[in-house]
Amino acid sequence: MAECTRKEIAQLLHAYELGFLSNEDRARVEHHLLECDHCFQETVKNAEAIRLMKFDSETRRQIHEVTHETAGTARATEHRPLWRSALPILVAVGIAFLLVLKDWRIDIRPSESVMADENRLAILPFENLVQMPDGSRLGEVVTNLLITDLSQSSSLRVVSSQYLYDLTTRLRASTTSPDEDIAKPLAESAKARWLLTGAITQITPELVVTAQLVDVSSGTIKAAVQTSSLGDIAVFQMVDSLSAKIRQALFQPTGATPSAARTIADITTTSVEAYQEYIRGVDLYRKLYFSDAEQHFRKAIAFDTAFAIPYYYLSMIVPGAEGRAFLAAAVKFSDGAGPRELYLIRSRAARQANRRDEVLNLLNAFVERFPDEKEPLFQLAIAQYSQGAYIEAVKHLQEAIALDSAYGPAYNQLAYTYDQLDDLESAIRAIDRYIALSPNEANPYDSRGDIYARNGKMDQAIESYRLALRLKPDLYNPLSNLGMMYLFKLDYMRAESCFVAAAQSANAANRASARLGLCYLPAYQGHFRETLQRTDSAMRADSADAAIGIPGKLWFKAIIYETIGRLDSASAALVQSISSGETTAWSYKVAHLVRLMARAGDTDEARRWTDSLRHAAPSSEVAAVQSWIAEGSLLAVADSTQDSALSLFERAARRSGVFSDQLPLAQAYLDFQNPAKAVPILEKLSSTFTVARQFYVTESVKLYYYLGRAYDGLHWDDKAVIQYRTFLTIWQTADSGLVEVAHAKDRLAALENRP
Repeated sequence: MAECTRKEIAQLLHAYELGFLSNEDRARVEHHLLECDHCFQETVKNAEAIRLMKFDSETRRQIHEVTHETAGTARATEHRPLWRSALPILVAVGIAFLLVLKDWRIDIRPSESVMADENRLAILPFENLVQMPDGSRLGEVVTNLLITDLSQSSSLRVVSSQYLYDLTTRLRASTTSPDEDIAKPLAESAKARWLLTGAITQITPELVVTAQLVDVSSGTIKAAVQTSSLGDIAVFQMVDSLSAKIRQALFQPTGATPSAARTIADITTTSVEAYQEYIRGVDLYRKLYFSDAEQHFRKAIAFDTAFAIPYYYLSMIVPGAEGRAFLAAAVKFSDGAGPRELYLIRSRAARQANRRDEVLNLLNAFVERFPDEKEPLFQLAIAQYSQGAYIEAVKHLQEAIALDSAYGPAYNQLAYTYDQLDDLESAIRAIDRYIALSPNEANPYDSRGDIYARNGKMDQAIESYRLALRLKPDLYNPLSNLGMMYLFKLDYMRAESCFVAAAQSANAANRASARLGLCYLPAYQGHFRETLQRTDSAMRADSADAAIGIPGKLWFKAIIYETIGRLDSASAALVQSISSGETTAWSYKVAHLVRLMARAGDTDEARRWTDSLRHAAPSSEVAAVQSWIAEGSLLAVADSTQDSALSLFERAARRSGVFSDQLPLAQAYLDFQNPAKAVPILEKLSSTFTVARQFYVTESVKLYYYLGRAYDGLHWDDKAVIQYRTFLTIWQTADSGLVEVAHAKDRLAALENRP
């Protein structure tokens, strides 16, 4: 591996890992890590020492005492050149690392073992030494159940199956022989004092399992056990028996008293079939094949209706009322979940209820409880991303990648996060790493298509979506997104073929969404009577299918009614959508309703709806942003409060980059005779192709008209002509009576006839 040539950045790696850098320098280092394999591998090597400094209280205390003054100097020099600001930081980092390496003797070279935790146990996958029934994954089931069972003990730290899998993959890649025994180096890499291996030796007439507990440092067998059981719940009885014997072997000679453990069936399921379906579902979910994973999770709860964790995953996949019902079931049965699963379920429930602080508190506790696992870090990053804390999300995604340099989903989320930070180059590098890791999976190509589409690169987006579909032709997202791209390219025939194919999805929510996609086609062309007829037909199909999608289509009808000037019909459709009980996008709908009522002069009712948003704002970031837009919409209709309206729209646009949160500000700038400020917003929106823009389909077309007006107001005649022509080309066969079409024709004629 080539040495790094950017020494001024390489010397900041330790400071970056400890969180000492300014935002500017941290961004430079993160950008560099995506380019430089040498520095990236250095961060992986140092991960063990970094985690000790982060999570060991005594270590943190000593480091703080010694480095406090030095770190303060670093902050004071934040705006100096990179090499100067590095000097005090490097002193602090050097002291910190010397403390750790001196007092705890942690050797971070990968070729030598690190000091093992006294009560840390690694459980290798149990071997199937007998012929298994078709599709059976009994060895994997036993291993995962044992990990879950033993993780209940506060006196014993059990290495997660995912972390072991990641370490195994890394070690296998570095061995010269596929037959080489990596058990001992695997346990050493995991810092495990104890190693448990086992095998399924018999399945009929009774299930027989053997296992041995080994002291990793000496190779001495601490305990060798065999257990067997009969009947439908033999696996669970056998796992409980093994767990009890392992606890006895580990704790009794030392006089320690292990915490009381519930049976494994109490914290998972009583059905082997349910657990096997759950494992299959998780495998597919990690590849982001959600529709396929959904089928296995549904089978799992069909085998055992009280199995909590499949309900959690279903709540992540299935939208609407059914998804909320799945989450409620996960919470209901959460007493029957293991410690890791409890964090996932409770944080998901808090997120659903918009309890932002509780979400972060739970996930930070999750990270602290399992500091060497990537999943807690990934979930924390997802929560931070959803709350707009993109810098913090990048940090935790990088930490997850340091634990597993082949962690594809982290690279995937990292790409989207960099895109939100307007760092396209880093976003593409992150997604290209994901593609390199998983070249035969469809999702990385689908995600790259999203990144390109968000940045106006339609042709590259189309090619990426096509690559995803070559690998998995029935994958809904790239198929639907490809239809969206063809819509924006005015290739309506191809767009329709994509949405028709997507409507054949096995997932009811996908079918409903594809039917809405078919409604976009006439709307984008300005054929609104046809659009309303097609939307009503789609709603009837939704009602006959699974009743998913109807509230969204009512909202879509409101957009169409608003476009043709029927404000009362638009408000009625939105009220019906809000009253349906579907809470998805509730805040957006209410803000839209307030805007409609304000324009129609019904300000008293609009204020009542605005108050409901304001009441929800303290517990919801989205509600807060929408309350500002609602209040701004009310103020915008009164001439004396235009400055206050602009202030609220600007506040919302700074907080959210969503299409519908940016557009009101641009429209206000136009209406209040400030086209110069409207131009950059409209240029950005008109070159961004997203699902949100597609939904506001008529405003998506009118962007070109708005931009023409803005250029016109600045007397940029040539640019104004191009935008007016583009707008009129799209709506050349639109229904009659549209004010914007008439105005665009008049202005275009005036500009073209101007000397």
